[in-house]
Amino acid sequence: MPGPTARVICLGLSALDITWEVDTLPQGSGKSRASDLREGGGGMAANAAAAAAKLGAAVQFWGRAGADSAGRAMKAQLAALGVDVTHLRLFEGARSSLSGRSSTSVAPACRQTRAGCR
Repeated sequence: MPGPTARVICLGLSALDITWEVDTLPQGSGKSRASDLREGGGGMAANAAAAAAKLGAAVQFWGRAGADSAGRAMKAQLAALGVDVTHLRLFEGARSSLSGRSSTSVAPACRQTRAGCR
């Protein structure tokens, strides 16, 4: 089987995206309890590297992050997708970029009765 045909270097930002799943968004200054938490790689350059690798390209990601749990997780996730992370440098004492957001889920009845609902 032939190897990848395209060679790509993605240089730039990697971030760890943290998403809290909530059933309803808070009103005003209120709060909502999260029903789930998901973490995954993000950042424009890292997302491009992941997409190119999934399409079969030989990809290198060049960037930097903290030598913290977020930095190690991002590096491991990209490597698991087949991205060469040799040039993703993790710096001791530095903090990795994090991005947090809340998202609402569809109603539980929708999940059970309608096709296309999660």
